[in-house]
Amino acid sequence: MWLQHYIGVAALQKVGGFDDDYFCYIEDVDLGFRLRLAGYRCLYVPHSVLLHVGSGTTGVQNNNFAMYHGHRNMVWTFVKDMPGVLFWLLLPLHVALNLASIIWFTLRRGRGDVIWRAKRDALMGLPKMWRKRRHIQKARVASIAEVWQQLDRRLNITKLGRK
Repeated sequence: MWLQHYIGVAALQKVGGFDDDYFCYIEDVDLGFRLRLAGYRCLYVPHSVLLHVGSGTTGVQNNNFAMYHGHRNMVWTFVKDMPGVLFWLLLPLHVALNLASIIWFTLRRGRGDVIWRAKRDALMGLPKMWRKRRHIQKARVASIAEVWQQLDRRLNITKLGRK
């Protein structure tokens, strides 16, 4: 597996690899977030090139399958991975953006059935994701400041609490 070459088997095992509940879409974001929480670095290499076949699994971008899994998994990733105070600080924004996406896709895109189903299923999966969250956050070594800096590169906060 090419991923093992770049990340390492030990790191993948430590964070549990890809989450099988995701199946596809946002699973890479979730894995990367969990690796950062576990203390692994993420490097920006501006001259690197990665060829990505967009929607290689589904064959079509912007389809109901992609929309459903992407929107469901965004909620799960936020719940599982966002640490402590940042979770509660950003929760109102997260909820507002989810509501805005429901309105947008229902009224402007005529895809209300898909977005409502994705958000409903995300909510139905929250108990399981919250259990995963406990494990992920208990093992977290990255400080709140380090996570915040990754979320907002404009800030240079260095002295916030570790957990």
